[in-house]
Amino acid sequence: MVELLNDFPPYVAAYKATGHVHKDEYEQVVMARINEVAAQYEKINFLVLMDTDVWDYSFGSLVDYVKMTFEHFKQWNRLAIISNEQWLGKIYEVFGGLVYGKVKSFELNQYEEAKQWVSQPIEQKTS
Repeated sequence: MVELLNDFPPYVAAYKATGHVHKDEYEQVVMARINEVAAQYEKINFLVLMDTDVWDYSFGSLVDYVKMTFEHFKQWNRLAIISNEQWLGKIYEVFGGLVYGKVKSFELNQYEEAKQWVSQPIEQKTS
């Protein structure tokens, strides 16, 4: 199940995953929110609170995640992954070099720190 986390600035797309994550709900909730932020802002800050195992994501939702990553490839500004799965955080940080923006992993007990980090204002281009 996914649910949006709403106590964030409007340029942040944030969600919490618990239990099994299905393709349809991922598209209707997460991808819809990311597309909304992308349409309104030059850059996207993104937070994922994984209170579930990555293996609880359906194959279709994982495909959608990869698709979304490339659709907004140059728009990523800050990506925070919150999980107690340390290996997952390390993978995000290693592959963070392949996307624009900064990637940082946090443990579940660091939610407030992650929230502050991902909520930092987006730097605007100067002409």
